[in-house]
Amino acid sequence: MNTKHRGANGFQLKLLALITMTMDHIAVYLPGAPDWFHYAGRLAAPIFLYLCMEGFFYTHSRTRHLARMYILSSLMKAGSLALCLTLPRGTGLTNDIFSTMFVSCWIVQGMELIRSPEGRRKRQGMLMLAGTAAATAAFLLVYSNFERVPLNLLRLVNILLPNPISCEGGFVIVILGVLFYYTRRSRLGIVLSLGALSAVYLLALPLELPNVIYVLCIFAAVIPILLYNGTPGAHRCKYLFYLYYPAHVYILYSAGWLVENRLFP
Repeated sequence: MNTKHRGANGFQLKLLALITMTMDHIAVYLPGAPDWFHYAGRLAAPIFLYLCMEGFFYTHSRTRHLARMYILSSLMKAGSLALCLTLPRGTGLTNDIFSTMFVSCWIVQGMELIRSPEGRRKRQGMLMLAGTAAATAAFLLVYSNFERVPLNLLRLVNILLPNPISCEGGFVIVILGVLFYYTRRSRLGIVLSLGALSAVYLLALPLELPNVIYVLCIFAAVIPILLYNGTPGAHRCKYLFYLYYPAHVYILYSAGWLVENRLFP
C-alpha cells in the first residue's frame, strides 16, 4: 500500500463510511426513504472493517482494543434489546458491527499468537481460537433448542457470546476482516479479498438485477480503500464512530417507531 500523503486518509474514509452507513440505516428504519440508500450503504461495512484491521495492527495494546470492542458489542446488544422491548417494531434491531470487529480481531490475534515461536504464546493463540469455537458451539446449541431454553438465557447468550455466526454480517464478513488484516498492504490482495466476498454473495443470491447492483456496490468499496494513503489524518476523532454508531441507530429506530405509530408527521 502506498503510504505517501496523496489519496484519502483514515479520517476521510471514516467520514465516507459514516455517511453511507447513515443513508443505509435511514432506508432501514424510516418509512418512505429511497431504496437506493441501501445501495450506497454497501460501501460502509468493508471500509469500516478495513480501517478496524488497520487500527488493530497499529494499536499499542491489543488486549485493551479487544476489551473495548467486546464491551461496546455487549452494551449495544443490551441497549438494542431494551429499545426493542420498549418500542417494538417489525424491523427489529440487529445492527452490531462491534461484534463483527471484535470477532475478526480476536481470530487474528489468535492466529498471530500461534505463529509465534514461543510455546506459551502459541498455547494462548490456540486457546483464543478454541474460545471462538466454543462460543459458536454454545450459541448454536442454545438457539437450536430455543423452544426449550428460557428466553432470558437466549438473550444473555446473544449479548455475552459474540461469535462468527451471530455477529452482523455473519462468518463471511468475519473472514473478510481476517483477509483484510493480512492483505492490508497489498492492492491486489485487497481487490481479491473483496472480490471473493462479492462472488459469494452473487452465488448465494438469485441472479436478478437488484441483487447484481447490490453486490457491485459492495465491491465498489474497493475504490476508496485503495485510495487510502496510510495516514490517520489530522483529525483522528478516535471515538467518533464508537459514539455515533449506536446513537444514530437508536435515533433512527425511534423516529421510525414514532412515524409508524402516527406520533410524528
